[in-house]
This record gives sequence, structure tokens and C-alpha cells, in this order.
Amino acid sequence: MPYDNPGGVVYDTGNCTDPRRFTDAIWNKAQAIGLPLDLITAESDTPQFEFTLTCDDAVAHIDTVVLVRQMAREVPLVIGECGGNLSCATCHVQVDAAWVARVGGPSDFDDAMLDATEAARTDTSRLSCQIKMTAVLDGIVLHVPGV
Repeated sequence: MPYDNPGGVVYDTGNCTDPRRFTDAIWNKAQAIGLPLDLITAESDTPQFEFTLTCDDAVAHIDTVVLVRQMAREVPLVIGECGGNLSCATCHVQVDAAWVARVGGPSDFDDAMLDATEAARTDTSRLSCQIKMTAVLDGIVLHVPGV
């Protein structure tokens, strides 16, 4: 679905271009996982966004482009309104059954917040902002309720 933002202009940045701050979440996630994102700008009215990556050798760069594209598609699906401060439960996900043992259970506070989720809670429900990403979770499969 197009991200309707009337009034965006070519090569603009900031809150007027991205009032929902999707690109902030994408930038923060890229930095957190070590993807070499240098710049995000709006490319045209009713913006599509341009992601500029740090130069690398050709093969590594292509791999990075694929990872950034996938991450940029997935991050807005699990953006929590609280910015990871464990105060809203908007980043509710369900851990795929094959990954439950590796992810582990929620903390007591995480567990309490899961009672406030919009979608029905399941045994595999977690708040994505509270899943500590490690190499053991490389390739994790999470399901977003209602999507």
C-alpha cells in the first residue's frame, strides 16, 4: 500500500517527509545489526525512500542490498509505539514453533504487557522489542498477528 504523505519533496528528510518515523526505525535497526546504511532520503512526492549504502566490494554489496531491502520491509511491521521501552505491547509477535526453545520465555514484565496486546495472545507470543537478538537466533521466524 502506498505510504501517502502529501507534500513530500524530492530529496527531503525529516519529520515532514516521514511523520510516522518508519525510516527512523529502519535506520536504528540497520545501525544495531551492523548494516552500512549511510543515508535515507525521500525520492519523490508521496515518498518512496532512497537508502544509500556504504560502498563495498561488488559481491558483499549485493548481499547487503538484499538484507537492507528485506529489513526495510519487515521493520515497519513490528514497530512498537514505545520505542522498545516495554510500555505499549504494539510489537506483539508470535515466535514460530521451531524457534520457541531458542528464544525462551518472556520476563515477568514482558508477560504482563502481553496481556494488553490487541491480537489474541498465544503460548508463543512475545514482544519483539524484548527478544535479545544473538547469533543463535540468526534466521528466526516470527509471525505478526493479523498480517
